[in-house]
Amino acid sequence: SYLGTDGGGELPLATVLAQRTNLSSTVRTWIEQLSHVGGSEEQIHLMHGEALQAVLEFARSDKCDLLIIGSQSGPGHFLGSVANGIVQFSDQSVLLVRTEQS
Repeated sequence: SYLGTDGGGELPLATVLAQRTNLSSTVRTWIEQLSHVGGSEEQIHLMHGEALQAVLEFARSDKCDLLIIGSQSGPGHFLGSVANGIVQFSDQSVLLVRTEQS
């Protein structure tokens, strides 16, 4: 089965991009990845601004049930600051996925 389509649900991909991000390369990569799980371009949401506030506002306005957040933390820290803020302030349930540090 495809992610988000059982029962008529959606699985939007949302991120906040840094100003130096190569937008066209990022979007092409996401479209390719989404096509492997049955997603479409309409499910991509790009935002600019402060990451914590942008994600929380998107989750509220899009009426998300669950936020799946990648978390990169530094040495000696359990969570990164954005992931920690989302866990603290989100009205939605949050699933944290540990990502590799760059």
